[in-house]
Amino acid sequence: MITRKSIAPYLFLSPYLILFAAFTIFPIAFGFWISFNHWTGFTPPTFAGFENYIELAADPRFRMALGNTVIFMAMIIPTQLILGFFLANVLNSALLKGRTFFRTVYFLPHLTTAIAIGVIFSHMFDRNTGVLNRLLYDWGLISQHINWTGEVWLSRIMISMVTVWRWTGFTAVIFLAGLMNINPELYEAAEIDGATRFQRLRYITFPLLRNVRNFIIITTVIGCFGLFEEPLAIFAQTTGITGGPQNSALTQMWLFFDTAFAHQMRYGYASAIAFAMFLFIVIVTLILTKLLKVGGDPH
Repeated sequence: MITRKSIAPYLFLSPYLILFAAFTIFPIAFGFWISFNHWTGFTPPTFAGFENYIELAADPRFRMALGNTVIFMAMIIPTQLILGFFLANVLNSALLKGRTFFRTVYFLPHLTTAIAIGVIFSHMFDRNTGVLNRLLYDWGLISQHINWTGEVWLSRIMISMVTVWRWTGFTAVIFLAGLMNINPELYEAAEIDGATRFQRLRYITFPLLRNVRNFIIITTVIGCFGLFEEPLAIFAQTTGITGGPQNSALTQMWLFFDTAFAHQMRYGYASAIAFAMFLFIVIVTLILTKLLKVGGDPH
C-alpha cells in the first residue's frame, strides 16, 4: 500500500533524479540513437542502421587512433607510475623540509589549463626558437635542431612527456595518501628485525599499496583513452595539422572532436566513435580488473 511515508524519500530524491535523467541519461540515450543515423545537426536525422559502425570498422583513421592510444599507454603508464611513486616517497619523507609547499608545487601542473599547456610547450618544442632545442644544441648533444612536431615518433614522445608532466603530480598525491595510511610501526618492527630498506619496500609498502596502485593503473588507462587536450593544444599552436604528422598524435577523442565539431559535422558517425570508445574502455577495464586481481587475494 502506497503511503505518504513510502513516497517521501522519492520526493526528496526527485530533484536529483530529474536532473540526472535530463543531463545524463537522456544525452546518453540520445547519443546512442543518433549513432544509428546520419545527422549534421542542421537537417533532420536520417536512419542509417549499422552503416556508421560498419564504416567505423573499416576506417583507417579510427584504427590509427586506437593504435596511437595503445602506444601512448605504453609510454605514459610505466613512466607515470615510477615517477609518481618516487615523488610520493620523497614528499612523505620526514627529512624533507617544507613538505606542504612541495606537495602543492608538484600538484600544480594538474591544474594547468589546456590553453596554457599549448602555449608553453609549443614554444618549448619549437624547431627554431624552442628552449629545448637551444639547450641541446648548446650542450653539443645535437648538431641541428630537432623537428619535434614534424616527426612521427618524436611527436608521440613529446605528447607523452607533456602528459606525464601534467599528471605525475596527481599520481604522486594518490600514492602519498596511500603511504600516509601505512602504520609506521610496521616499518619500525621490520627495521628492528633487521629488514633492509629494499625488504621493507617489497614486503610492506608494495603489498599495502596494492589497491592504490590498481586504482592508478585503471584510471590512467581510462585517461589515455580520453587523451585529447595535450595533443590538440600543442599542435593547434604549432602545425595546426589535425592528428599531427601522418596522424601520429591522433587520439580517439581528437578523432571524435574532429568528426563532430571541427570539420566534418557528422554527429551520427561521431556518436558511433564515442560508443566504440566506451566499449573498448569497458573491455580493457574488465581485463585489467582480472589481471590485477582487484578485490581478490593479492597472493
